[in-house]
Formats: sequence, C-alpha cells, structure tokens
Amino acid sequence: MANYSEVKAVCERLQREGQIITLDLLAKHLDGSRSSIVVHFDHWCSETQYVPKQGKQDTAASSGKGMASLSALTDKVPGSLSKMINFSKKMMKDKSSASEADKPRAEVSETPSSELKQKTESDLPAIDAALTDPPADNKPVAKSMDDAIVRAAEAVSKPKQDKAIAQETKKQAVAKEDKEIAAQQVATPSKAAREADVTTSSEPTNEPVASDAMVSQLEMHIEELEQQQQDLQQEIAQLRDRARELTEDSEDLHQQFTDAQQLAIERQKALNELQQSLVQHQAELNQVKDRLAEAEQQRDEATQAKRQGDEQYELLAQKLDALQMANAELQSQAGSKHAEHVSQLEEKLEQTQKELALQKQELPVLEQQLQKAEQASATLQKKLDEASQHYQQLEAKLKESEQNAADQGGNLAQLQQERDDARQQLEDVIAAKDEMADQLKEQALQIEQLSSKLPEMRSQHEFVEQEQELQRLRSRLQVMESKIAHLQNTNQMLKEQSEVTAGHQSRQRETIKLQREENKQLREAQQQYLQEKEQLQQRLAKMEEQLSFVKNNSTSTIERLTLSNQQAQQRIATLEQQLSKAGIA
Repeated sequence: MANYSEVKAVCERLQREGQIITLDLLAKHLDGSRSSIVVHFDHWCSETQYVPKQGKQDTAASSGKGMASLSALTDKVPGSLSKMINFSKKMMKDKSSASEADKPRAEVSETPSSELKQKTESDLPAIDAALTDPPADNKPVAKSMDDAIVRAAEAVSKPKQDKAIAQETKKQAVAKEDKEIAAQQVATPSKAAREADVTTSSEPTNEPVASDAMVSQLEMHIEELEQQQQDLQQEIAQLRDRARELTEDSEDLHQQFTDAQQLAIERQKALNELQQSLVQHQAELNQVKDRLAEAEQQRDEATQAKRQGDEQYELLAQKLDALQMANAELQSQAGSKHAEHVSQLEEKLEQTQKELALQKQELPVLEQQLQKAEQASATLQKKLDEASQHYQQLEAKLKESEQNAADQGGNLAQLQQERDDARQQLEDVIAAKDEMADQLKEQALQIEQLSSKLPEMRSQHEFVEQEQELQRLRSRLQVMESKIAHLQNTNQMLKEQSEVTAGHQSRQRETIKLQREENKQLREAQQQYLQEKEQLQQRLAKMEEQLSFVKNNSTSTIERLTLSNQQAQQRIATLEQQLSKAGIA
C-alpha cells in the first residue's frame, strides 16, 4: 500500500522533469492499490493547486476512477459518501428548477439537464440502497457505487460535449444560410423579388443570432456546472482527506488490536504453560508429601522398635546382672564352704585316726551312730540328687531363656517369669547346699564324737572294722567332693552362659546402634523432604503470583483496547457530525 510521502516524491520528480502527471504514470512508478494512489494524488493536487491535464475522452473516466476510490472507504465512513450523493442530488434539483429564459434555450438546455437529472436520480436509489443495506461482501457494493459515480460524472461532463455539438451545429447552420442567401441574390433581379428575398432571407439570419444566444446561455450554464463540479471536487478532496485520516486511525487501531490479540494469545499460552507446570509441581508436591508421610511412618516404627529394643535390653541387662550376682554368690559360698569343710574333715580325720584306738570299746554304739549317719548320708545324697536335678532344670531354663533372648521373639513376661523361677531355683539350690553343709557339719560332729570314742571302741572291737568304717566314710567324703566339683563345673557353665548372654547383649547394643543410625538417616531424609517441600511451596507461590500478574495484565490490556476502540468510534462520530455541520448533507 503506497503512502502519501511516496506519492508526493514521485509527483514532485515528474513535475521537475516536465512530464504530465497521470494516474497511469503514477501506477507505473508506485506499488500498491490504485485507490490509495488516487487518494494521495488528489491530496497532493489540492495542496499544490495542481490541475491534471486530461483530454475530453479521459475526463469522465478519470473522474469515475477518482470517485470510485471512495468506495474503498464506505466500510469506514459510510455517512460521508451518502452526504456527497445528497449534495449532488440537491445541486441537480437547484439547477433543474432554474427559470427558463426562452423556449429555444430551454429546448437546447433541457436535454443535458434532464438527462443528467434522470441518470443521477436513477443511480441514487442504488447508491442509497447500497449504503443503507450493505451486503456481507463489500466488493459488489463498491463496484455498483463506482458504476453509479462514473455515470454521474459522465452526466456532469455531458454539457461540454453538448457545447461542442452546438458549436458544430452553429457552424453548419451559418454555412447553409450563406449558401441560401447567395442563391437568392442570383435568382431574383427585381426589387420586389429582392425585397421578398430580403424578407425571406432575414428569417434565417435571425436564426443564427438566436443560435448564438442559446449557445452563449448554454456556455454560461456549462460554466456554472463546471464551477459546481469544481466545488464538488473540492468537497470530495476534503472528504478524501478526512477518509484518509480515518483510514490511518483505523489502521493504527487495527494494528493495536492485532498486537493486543497476539499478546493476549501469547499470554494465554504462557498461562496454560504455567497452569500445566503448576499441575506438575502439585503432583510432585503430593508425591513428596506421600514420601514424607511414609518416612514419618517409618520413623515412628523405628522409634517404636528402638523403644522396644531398649526395654528388652534393659530387661536382659537386669537379668544378666542378677545371674552374675547369683553366680558370684554361689561360687563364693560354694568355694568358702567347701574349703572350710575339707579342712575340717581333714582335721577331724587326723583326730579320728589318733583316737580310733581309744573308741574300740564304744564300737556298738558307734555302729548304731554309723547307721544313723548312713541314713543321714542317704538322705543327704537324695537331697544332693534333687539339688542336681534342680540345677540341671535351672541350666535348661537358663539356656531356653538365652535362646529366647537371642531370637527376640519370645514373650517378655514369660521370660521374666522363667528368670524369676530360675532365680528361685538357684536360691533353692543354695539353700539345699547350705542344708547339705549343715548336715556335713553334723556328720563332722558325729565323726568327732566317734573319733573321741575310738580308743574305747578299739578296746572293745577289732581295729580292722574301724578302719573299714573309716575308709567307707572317706569314700563318701570323696563322693561329696565330686558332687562339689560338679557344682563348681555347673557354676563354670553358668559363667559361660553369662558370657554368651553378654555377647548377645553386645549384639543387641550393636543392633540398637544401627537402629539409631537408621533413625538419624530417617531424620535427615525427613529434613531434606521438609526443605524440598518448602522449596516447592515457594515455587508454587511464585507461580501463583506470576499467574495473577498475567491475568491482571491481560485484563488491563483488554480494557485499554476496549477504551481505544470506544474512543475511535467517538472520533468517527465526531467527524460525521463535523461533516454534517459543514453542510454536505
């Protein structure tokens, strides 16, 4: 589309070169639509007072093309063209209502005026209908308006053609009259005939005079029409200027509206992307929340397991301490009592050997006492067997307790009850051992008594029997010593079991340490999840802020464009009012 500056530059260059500026020549030098070139060329002509040089045949066509350029603006300023047509109609009515000076002039001038009026009035309904009821496509309307305006321009330019025809008719009439006068002068020699000829010839002489008057009036009428045509062209030039301004404003508004639409599309696209990103981050946040919930659940489970492990560890530690204390007491008691008993038995044996000869006289009494001692030894042996059985049961229960503690799956209450039972059995064993020690003391006293009676018994019985009895007592003493050794072995086994329990406790401590490390890792993971959650929340807040900004900015842009459109409509309405006030309607 050519602009005014390009058209102006080409026109000035052609004018300096001395060429005749025409629309065809401008169309060759410029690119763009012919209607825009016509509008800018008319504007330049009105500014520089340049009158295009055109032939008679080209006048109507160029006027039609110049008038047709207004059809491109009907969609922007439809009221202006209708006002111009109304002005042309009014002008035609004013000229048709002028007074008729005489009948011959009216007969000559009636033809172009009536034809102009008929053509203009026949074209005006089509133009008014096109302006009142515009179809969906503006091209047929523009074409019909161009045709109507061309016909109106031809009707306006027809007086010039009528003038040329009248002049030619005048010349032919004058030549014909001259020929008739010459012929009459040659044919009539008499005076009467000459007078008749003069009278006859005066009539055609008046006809050229009348024709000259009519031609003069017609020329005056044509000049008035040409002046009106120039006024109309000036009005059209003004309308073109205003239409061009409105076109430029409309193009600016259209460009702004297009830019705003593009900006709104881009922002809507960015808004959709932000919404998709927001949905993705929301899903990631939900996943992090789920992972955080799982981590918290694992932490709670680990804390619960740690608490249970600590409780089991404390219980096992208490049981181990109790077993170690009981074992230590048992070992100390067994060792001290065994040493004392052995030393006492050795001393008593020596005394018995020394006094054995003196107790032979009391052998029957001694035998009775020995029987009692045998019975007491049998009872003691039975109690020792029961104590051994209890000790074995205690050992089995201790092993079972240790196995349950190693597996960590047994019942803690039952384990504690078994521990209490084992402790009670240990106490029973210790009590049985104490009772056995008491019985040993009683037997030692009996042996002392027997030893004191041995000299008498030796005098009464044979010394060999006493020796056999003493040997038997020694064998029993050895049996008791073997049982004491068995008890020591049992204590050693308890020690080993205590060491195993200590190892198990060490493994439990290691397990608890590992659980603490896992809890620490879970706490660190939880802290990391919390940081990620906070970061995601911050990103979510930023996205919501950006989304709000885009929405507000889009709303303000749409409001601004709406206001600009309203202002443009108001400006167009103001221009139409100015055109109406200018008297074009």
